[in-house]
Amino acid sequence: MGSITQAKLKSFAIDWAQGVKTQEDLEDVSAPLLKMTVEAALGAKMGTHLGYSKP
Repeated sequence: MGSITQAKLKSFAIDWAQGVKTQEDLEDVSAPLLKMTVEAALGAKMGTHLGYSKP
């Protein structure tokens, strides 16, 4: 999992979940969070593949 530990993820999830009160709240933040996560993972993969990161 790299530099992100389970404890950091759990702490983030707890903080983030405090603002989620309804199914709609969950939907409003889930899609952008997934998008950011996938983009970050793909960016890291490309940086490794190319040997440098995109500015």
